[in-house]
Amino acid sequence: NNLAISHELTTNYDQALDYNFQSLEVRKLEGNPLDLSIGYNNIGVVYQGLKDFEHALKYYNLSYETIEKNNISHGAVLCLINIGIILNELARLDEAIEKLDKAISLCQNECEPQVMVLAHNAIGNSYLRTGRVDKAEFNFLKSIDIARQIDYPEHLINSLRSLARVDMKKKDFSAALNYLDEAQELA
Repeated sequence: NNLAISHELTTNYDQALDYNFQSLEVRKLEGNPLDLSIGYNNIGVVYQGLKDFEHALKYYNLSYETIEKNNISHGAVLCLINIGIILNELARLDEAIEKLDKAISLCQNECEPQVMVLAHNAIGNSYLRTGRVDKAEFNFLKSIDIARQIDYPEHLINSLRSLARVDMKKKDFSAALNYLDEAQELA
């Protein structure tokens, strides 16, 4: 598993997939559903890095199905967020919103703030792409607020850029430029 992660981080995706599939076979033999779910998720991450969104979705769904089938709560929210992000990439936006809404509902006050940043940014992107600018803005602002509270600059930058896109849609170019300037300064 660590070899797979190392290769993924260096964008050596062929090796990362090979090691992840080897790890998955060991996990199947061991029979621990949580570990199996993690294995599927890790494969999805590599396919996402390859921009092979259909395969990424397949493995994220397998990860989530394993969690659901075995009544495991750990990892369910991140699975739903990953699925939502991929559904956004595939322009299956209503499905993305459904999965991301479910992730946010499961979280409430029990998730790590970093997870909430991801969830709100992802669903904001879904809403923006469906033309629901007000809902997109609400979620990007929520993501920004949480990212600022926990000093999470990488995702604060993404959310600021996303909020700038909202202002561009609203033809408020001055506000959009302010958000982009702030993102640039953080970067």
